[in-house]
Amino acid sequence: MGLQKRQDQTIDLLDGRKLGYAEYGPVAGMPVMLFGGASGRYLKPCSDELLEVAGVRLILAERPGYGLSDFQPERTLLDWPDDVAQLADRLELVRFGVVAGSQGGPYGAVCGYRLPDRLTSLTLVSALAPFDVPGLTEGMAPALAMLPKLARYAPF
Repeated sequence: MGLQKRQDQTIDLLDGRKLGYAEYGPVAGMPVMLFGGASGRYLKPCSDELLEVAGVRLILAERPGYGLSDFQPERTLLDWPDDVAQLADRLELVRFGVVAGSQGGPYGAVCGYRLPDRLTSLTLVSALAPFDVPGLTEGMAPALAMLPKLARYAPF
């Protein structure tokens, strides 16, 4: 199928910002966008061989302010699907899957909400939940359980 390994790419968005992304796997494979967690810049979750066997074209998109993606002042979570749609259009993807994990989870969920006709699937893996959900930290290690409180009271 012909593997592609192209990193450190950007597209110009309609509002003038740049959006960073990377692609892995067969060019003709089934397109799947991956939105990773806080430290997920180009963290490819599997080998090239697995992508080849599975026939998956993996596209890792960087959210505003991460890696090569420009910061977006006053953005909201609902702004993200527009960036994703522009990336998909540039890559000539009519439909694509989304896998989103950890801090990327809400970004995947909002794509399901705003782009339902473009998604072939949506998978959320250990997705971040709102911090005010009762019982959110039950069963978490104490060091991790304090993170939602820190995020609420010390967002910096």
